[in-house]
Amino acid sequence: MLLKFTCYLLPAVFFCQFLFAQNEITVKESYELQFKARKIVETELKDLFNIVSNADFETKAILDIIHNSHSGTFNKIFDNSSVIIEDDINPGYRTPSNTRDVPVDRYLTDLDLLYTKTNTPSIVFTILKVSNIKKYKETYVKVYFTSFFRNQHKRIDTAYNVNNRVAEVFMKKDGKGWMASIARIGFFNPTDTTDDFTNDVTLLRNVNANTLSQDSISAMREMKSIEEQLRAEENKKLIETQQKENEAFNNLMQEGEKAFDISDYTTAVQKYKDAQALRPYDPMPNAKIKMVAKAKSTSELSKKDLFNDLILKAKTSVRRREYKEALDAYGNAREIDPVEIALYDKEILDLSNKYRQIDKLQELYKIGKFKDAISEYNSLIKKNKNYSDYYLGRGKCYDRLGENSKALKDFNTAYELDNNNIDALAQSADLYRRMNKYPEAIRDYNSYLILDKENPKIYLELSNLRMLNNNSLTEAIDVLDIGLKIKSLQVLPDLYLRKGLLLVDKKDYKNAVTNFTSVIKIDSNHGFGYFSRGRTHLLLKQVQNAAYDFQSARDKGVDSQYIKQMSAYAESFYERAAMKFNNNQQDSAMTLINYAISVYPMTDKYHYNKGEYFFAGAKYPEAIKSYDRTIELNGNYTDAFYKRGLSWYHLSEFNTAVKDLTEAIRQNPQYLVAVKRLGDSYFYLNNYASASANYEAAIKLINSSKANNNELAGEVYNLLGKAYYHQNNYEKSISSLRSAIGKDKMMAEAFYNRGLSYYKSGNLESAIEDFKQAVSLNAKPAIWNYYLAKASHDKKNFGDASNYFNSALTLDTAKKFADAYYLRGKSNYELKNWQAALPDYQLVSAQRLDSGLSSFNYEMATVYLNQAKYDSAIAYYNRDYVKDSSNGFLSYGIASAMLLKGKVDESLVWFEKCFKTKQKREKDIKNDPLIASIQDDKRFKALLKKY
Repeated sequence: MLLKFTCYLLPAVFFCQFLFAQNEITVKESYELQFKARKIVETELKDLFNIVSNADFETKAILDIIHNSHSGTFNKIFDNSSVIIEDDINPGYRTPSNTRDVPVDRYLTDLDLLYTKTNTPSIVFTILKVSNIKKYKETYVKVYFTSFFRNQHKRIDTAYNVNNRVAEVFMKKDGKGWMASIARIGFFNPTDTTDDFTNDVTLLRNVNANTLSQDSISAMREMKSIEEQLRAEENKKLIETQQKENEAFNNLMQEGEKAFDISDYTTAVQKYKDAQALRPYDPMPNAKIKMVAKAKSTSELSKKDLFNDLILKAKTSVRRREYKEALDAYGNAREIDPVEIALYDKEILDLSNKYRQIDKLQELYKIGKFKDAISEYNSLIKKNKNYSDYYLGRGKCYDRLGENSKALKDFNTAYELDNNNIDALAQSADLYRRMNKYPEAIRDYNSYLILDKENPKIYLELSNLRMLNNNSLTEAIDVLDIGLKIKSLQVLPDLYLRKGLLLVDKKDYKNAVTNFTSVIKIDSNHGFGYFSRGRTHLLLKQVQNAAYDFQSARDKGVDSQYIKQMSAYAESFYERAAMKFNNNQQDSAMTLINYAISVYPMTDKYHYNKGEYFFAGAKYPEAIKSYDRTIELNGNYTDAFYKRGLSWYHLSEFNTAVKDLTEAIRQNPQYLVAVKRLGDSYFYLNNYASASANYEAAIKLINSSKANNNELAGEVYNLLGKAYYHQNNYEKSISSLRSAIGKDKMMAEAFYNRGLSYYKSGNLESAIEDFKQAVSLNAKPAIWNYYLAKASHDKKNFGDASNYFNSALTLDTAKKFADAYYLRGKSNYELKNWQAALPDYQLVSAQRLDSGLSSFNYEMATVYLNQAKYDSAIAYYNRDYVKDSSNGFLSYGIASAMLLKGKVDESLVWFEKCFKTKQKREKDIKNDPLIASIQDDKRFKALLKKY
């Protein structure tokens, strides 16, 4: 028995080897493929999701990362840009039956826009199982895992749950080895992993027939343990390789840290970039690179330069009467050089004394006790009339009390006593501005800049004053340019922002964009900078660039007035799109609605209208996508459910249409057109009971409405009649169709449908009347003429039947009514119009349409007989006679044909056969004109008398 099994086994092994060659994947390679499939999901996909949802990354960087992940040359982990992902960003989507398919770019963009971002990873994957190697058109591996989003959806309050997910990973071999790329991500049920053997590849093993012996069965049994050992060894190698990669990554990160610690920023950045190349979707290297850039910008000065800079800052703060800031700067300088700072000890001591004297009075000013502060200042001035700061402080209090002349006098005195008291100049300039004395304000700010050119706020104030004084954009911009050219100035983003806004007013939009870009470079979280650049991009008709900036502005945060303004821009595009659409300019409408969506993507009605534009062009799949987005943004958008259902209806996806239409009606039970269309969907699903129930509901809604809906009522009654007809409830069908005709006496289809119900219930007269009325209103439908002909034929109105069959067959270009040829022939047969009948009978015979027509051969023979085609007549009579020799009519026909051929003797033989059956009436025989020539024959008379 063992020998016999071995004999069978050898060919099987050779055959398997042939199959293996087709796949050319070894057991060893399979472990590598599974390892790489697991890695691309567990590491690269998870890191990608966490980068997209990381608040530290700029919008442009995120967009680049998303693009590269599916279409780039480097860092590509998806097979192509058409990869489909079953949506789980909406926390309500949790199963394959309750989700939607989105392209990878859309999925990642939604993750970027809709998921709440943080600075730390918030998306967790846990690998459950990796499938065997599979092949359909491509070699692939399934990776089953769980996914959990820790943060919240921005628009939906529902918390995320742990989801079961599966990734299908394509494995492609090139010169470098096996490469993994994700081809699809979806949901799965836990039971799906139990018997996941579909499309499994049979792997190459190092066994051939030559090595098999008598105990090959045992050898094959041992193969499994050998392969398990091989798997363990291969996994060990792969893990070691991965550990080496991890070690290399960690070493690079550590080397970067060491370089950073000794301020070797160039080396640090390079090390972090090298680490980033090893793990392109790990956010840590990017964070470190940003940290280095920040540190580098603050430490490029040498210690000596930094010390001098702090001393200069302290002296400037003193002139500005910012004593605390001055003391802080001296303190920081002492930490850098404790020896050199001794040269400034006296200044620091004097400054400390001034600060103590002024601090109490400044606190009174801060809490609004201006009169108490003035009283204190008066006492101090009496003791020391030459101390500038007392006049400055008192002037600020007078200013707050609205005593402008006293305030200006004190500010002037303060400056006269100490020309380094530039805060006095700033205060007087500000007061002059508020008093609308712009020349005086400009004078004092100019005096300020002679002493301190490094206060960016002064340039901003001067720029504003140039506009207030003589509305000169050029002078206002020139002031800002002066400030921006001072290298030692600590530039505030507001300088570039102000210049950009002035350039917009000057209609120099390109340079305005440049300045807003400078704002963003200085402060990447400057929401208003993004907004301003976006607004300028709109003026340049660069809508997509504007859209990116507006999204960044919303992410970074801007005042509600700018949110409203962005919404207004989008609304303008939306309204213009609607106007274009109403004027049948659909391409322009689509462009404009896309602009609206780009500028403000979270507005449901924009996506809805985009769906409407697609719908109007019968682009139903595209319309459905837009309605999907509408519903995602607003689950109570009833019209979107209705139109999505209607789109599925037009695609003949009636089951899906039913779901959406049902939801629309749930949200609005009075939604008449949705109720009616739900009935239509059930009708096409052959669920006529549900169809009629919905049509009845629609009728109730129509009847309860005050509007004149006769046309719609007639249409629904007609459909209701059809639904009852298909349920064989002809009584209700006729009643409903009577109501339809009552609403619209010109509704030809209703007459036709009622005619059908009459016809099926046996009321031929009423059926013919309705069919005639339908055809009189619309003679074109072939089927209407066909049923009119058929009813007339059944009523034995053969002349009418023949005429109506003529019309039906002329109109029947699709050749649907094959039996109409026979029935027309039969009508002419009954009319004894043999010449007209013959072509139809011949066509039916030639096309073999006579199946099931028991009397066809007899009728055909009779037509031939009456057309003097006696041989053909005899042939067709014989076709039935051989089956039934007792049929007297057949023998009579043959006898008649024989007689007419002149074969009298043979005819008498056949006449006798007929007479024996006694089936042919003697009266009919004697009155038959075809056999008149034999009526007086004695033999014939004898036969007739005999039987």
